[in-house]
Amino acid sequence: MKLLSVCLIALSLFSCQNDNTASEENLQEATATAPSQTNYVITDIRMDTDIDQSKTPYLGELRNSASWTDKNGFNTLIISGKDAVNEENAELFAYVYVEKDGETKKLWQINDFVNGPCDRDIYPVPNSLEIVDLDEDGVAENLFMYILADNCDASPVSTKLMMHSGETKLVIRGLTKTFLYPVPEVMAEAKKIDPAFDTANPIFKVYASGKWDTYVQKETKEFHTAMGTEP
Repeated sequence: MKLLSVCLIALSLFSCQNDNTASEENLQEATATAPSQTNYVITDIRMDTDIDQSKTPYLGELRNSASWTDKNGFNTLIISGKDAVNEENAELFAYVYVEKDGETKKLWQINDFVNGPCDRDIYPVPNSLEIVDLDEDGVAENLFMYILADNCDASPVSTKLMMHSGETKLVIRGLTKTFLYPVPEVMAEAKKIDPAFDTANPIFKVYASGKWDTYVQKETKEFHTAMGTEP
């Protein structure tokens, strides 16, 4: 009954949602400024690659992985996590290791967690991991999205887009599933772009923002399809 009420609220208020989806111009700009695959300098991109923990250790259970070769050397990206058990947090870890001239070093690492009174889950968005040399400098950018589920009801969920260019971290934080409560208070928190994007190559912000908006649009379309309504 509670879920039905939420859906009715969503349908009655959905017309308020307009700031959370990308404008057609923004998506066109993201596509126009992204390099074509023929211009990528990186090679040997592999998803779900095998991990040798003696060289590239990680905590938790493996969630996603990728490897590629660029100007830095041979790169291994690992996303792993731990489920919440008893009073423990649900955790997510991500790493990039670089091997060059027979030596392996950790380029970067992130840790995040969820600890709430109800849901406690944190996990990568399926098929969100990308490896691409956006500025064509020979060093690949990598980005992925993940969900921080700590809700006690059917409401928008905390979401992050994590992007790295070399060691530089760039983040978009916000809410997805905003169609559940498309009210001004929710929409104001729906998308927060890290100020670090302002000092980075402009293509990074355009591309990351477009990826976020595309994901939100996909969610919204799936919601309307399931409800048998039109956006």
